[in-house]
Amino acid sequence: MKRYLFYILLGWWAFSSCFDDKGNYDYREINELSIAGIGRDTTYTLMAFADVLRLQPEIASTLEKDESEYEYEWKLIPSGIDINEVKDGEDFVIGRDKNLEWLAEANAGTYAGFYIVTDKSTGVAYRERFSVRLTTMMSEGWLVLCDMGGEARLDMVVNRDETMDIIAKNIWANQDFSVGKPLKLLPCWFRNKHSRMLLVSEKGTYEIDKSDMHVGEDTDFKWFFGIVPEVVNLQMAKFSQRCTQGEDRWTLVTESGDVYSELAANGVGFFGYPVNFIKGERFEAAPFVGVMNRWIYIAGASDPVPVMLYDATNRQFVNIKQKETYPSVMEFSGDKKFDARTGRDFVAGASTYSSLGEGLNWVVLKDPNTRRHYAYGILMGYDEKNEQRFYEEIKGPGLENATQFAFSNNYNHIYYLSNNTIYAFDVAYPDEEAIPVLTFPGEKIKVIKFEPLVSNNSWGATDSWQRKRAWRLIVGSTVDGMDESECGVMRTYDTPQDLRKGKFELHKKHDKLGNIVDITYKEPDKN
Repeated sequence: MKRYLFYILLGWWAFSSCFDDKGNYDYREINELSIAGIGRDTTYTLMAFADVLRLQPEIASTLEKDESEYEYEWKLIPSGIDINEVKDGEDFVIGRDKNLEWLAEANAGTYAGFYIVTDKSTGVAYRERFSVRLTTMMSEGWLVLCDMGGEARLDMVVNRDETMDIIAKNIWANQDFSVGKPLKLLPCWFRNKHSRMLLVSEKGTYEIDKSDMHVGEDTDFKWFFGIVPEVVNLQMAKFSQRCTQGEDRWTLVTESGDVYSELAANGVGFFGYPVNFIKGERFEAAPFVGVMNRWIYIAGASDPVPVMLYDATNRQFVNIKQKETYPSVMEFSGDKKFDARTGRDFVAGASTYSSLGEGLNWVVLKDPNTRRHYAYGILMGYDEKNEQRFYEEIKGPGLENATQFAFSNNYNHIYYLSNNTIYAFDVAYPDEEAIPVLTFPGEKIKVIKFEPLVSNNSWGATDSWQRKRAWRLIVGSTVDGMDESECGVMRTYDTPQDLRKGKFELHKKHDKLGNIVDITYKEPDKN
């Protein structure tokens, strides 16, 4: 009993001491601040030296202080900057007011933005982060290659934002250099450095200069060869892109079926001699280079990335392995659906990029005897464990007269153009014939394609509306009877997953372009 009484008295003393403390402490409520109105998950895209970035943040504090009791600072820091190389006095400040109104006076690129609010009375600073992407008219956009009376013309459609576009027509109007009749555009993107865009014309192949978009003798692709040829006529050119490790290859297929493939550690290389030989025997390559359009990671991997080709002479799939210089017959792992040696003729092919992270290489071949068309879906592996994902006969009207094929990046759909009508075939349902999905009375369809954009990630297409470019079907056409200077029409479509139940929704339409030959997307450089 005495023990319990002691505990009670002790507790009472401790409790009463709280009331005896006369307050030798100075208690102050902490001012807690929150910032709203700045999109942390939003990238503000502006045209450099033209647009104004306007931000009006909302500041709330627990003590409800006046705005004058804070100091404000806006900073914009280039992505990938080495802090150790920052010059004295370079603080990247673009504003010191509560709200920001800043003319985008900086070079094109990606920037990390910071809004810093400092409580003057305590010195405590709060900050909010955002992202800014500055572009120019030449940074990125849809390139529309046109034919003006046998001479190349280049139009450009630039997406300012989700709804507004700028259209530049006849960019080469004041260019004296003639490349003759245009044939196609070849986008090449090098993983560690930058993009390249090649123009193929009747007079040769030229790189389109990134700064002012000109082509000329100085951009002639022949200068990329150690022994300079008189002219270079390319059919296909690809970097082995999207792989997260290993050295990239830059692989070319010429008009004569020769293959050049060199490592491109710096994004620039000199091509030496053709490599389209198997055990010393030359073969003619089809106009196709398959690459791994997917993100992978293998610890310690550093070998050159493989590429895939089609041997048109021996009618077989071949690849250049990681440590090899010359091609060899392609090997596969897993379920076998077809032989590497198909005995069939090449019709079309493309490397796709899926939103699910897998990029299939699709190839369409035609049997020389039966004239039937077959679709081959191949998933390339860095460790050369290539998988045969699909092998089906394509069924549908007008296949024999098909002039173009397009391969969806997010569905297993193959499109083809026949008799001025676009048909769609679902490889996952091979017993069902392709169905007509688009036609335009009074117009001639010239281009159908999907773009497997490499920049669909943090340094490029950061917003959903930008990433959707890769999933949309691109259609280029010309209006019958209209002058070739303004007869071109470019449309983009959102395509359904279910071809028979879903609808093809027109996303955008741009008209009064030139006489369309080809359309592709010029991707931004990675900072």
